[in-house]
Amino acid sequence: MDTAPEDANVSVGTGQVGAAQFTHHHDMADGLARALDFAKEALNECKFPNELLEVWACREEELLRDLAAQPRGPPSAAMVLQGETSPTPELPRAHAVWLMLQLARHLALPPEGLAKAVTLLDVYCSRTPGDCRIHILPGICAAICSILKKSDAAFPQGISRDLLRTVIVLMSRVQPSCPWVGLIGHLGLGRMEQRVLQVLQWHIDPATVESWIVAMTTRMNVATHGVFMTCMDWIRCQATNLARSMLQRMTMMELEPKRAARGLICHGLVIARLLPLEMLRPADVNSQIWEQFFRHSQWGAVPACALPPQGQSSVFAFLKMATSSTSAELRQDALRIASAMQSIKDIEFKAQRPHLS
Repeated sequence: MDTAPEDANVSVGTGQVGAAQFTHHHDMADGLARALDFAKEALNECKFPNELLEVWACREEELLRDLAAQPRGPPSAAMVLQGETSPTPELPRAHAVWLMLQLARHLALPPEGLAKAVTLLDVYCSRTPGDCRIHILPGICAAICSILKKSDAAFPQGISRDLLRTVIVLMSRVQPSCPWVGLIGHLGLGRMEQRVLQVLQWHIDPATVESWIVAMTTRMNVATHGVFMTCMDWIRCQATNLARSMLQRMTMMELEPKRAARGLICHGLVIARLLPLEMLRPADVNSQIWEQFFRHSQWGAVPACALPPQGQSSVFAFLKMATSSTSAELRQDALRIASAMQSIKDIEFKAQRPHLS
């Protein structure tokens, strides 16, 4: 995550006066209690009420249980589902995600389109690992993006042929020696879409990491009267960018959407100086180790929180309400993200210096 710019620190939002008023209004226990009561009512009336988050969480838990019960597939599926690198990869995860990114741009999918496409690819490959073969997978990626486009807007006539041509051109850059022409065309985009929809059981609107990030940051703004809106907008942007980067290396089974969103927002609040790192430390992790873990997971130096202790406690209380989480859950998810980012950093370091592996 980029270092928080000056205008994304606690001194902005509604300005220094707004931050000072926030601290002043919540410096007494009864004042905080009244504010939390108000926030509870406001959150139930906002765009992302508690009931919606409960539905998302329930569906996500059911899907993750289903995918965990699926049998392991062949090596080709592992390369997509685990992002493993190989000297001669068939179509590793990074290539599949890259292809879907290009297709999402080509089709002008909504901002969250890529995250949905990759999530659906994870579900598809987990349920039908035998389809993760080099001559089929690009067409599957195209079918998923096509389905998402059709669910978002009218599909112009002739775009199917154009989409397949685009896939062939794009994949020739990744694997120029493969005879993409004919293989994809022979299968037909329509048949691929039918196959994908059957495997996905017509569930094509999953709550992604980005869905959760938007919902939680929006709820945080509602809960705090928008005092830290500039900070939360910056955190939303940074967390979304990081989530997209992590999708290249981690599946939705590894990067559980709800937990990943909570962890990324926690880290963002530390960088934006709204929470001290120590407040997010899991009870079973040493303070010094926790700080080293944070610094080594690409964040750099730990910034000092700009709020006094009571203000920090207030922000943390609103965070728990906005994310519908307990203190322990937030801390464990902050640790989970730090661990994931450290792992990705190590993988990228080894990839750049194979002689050190």
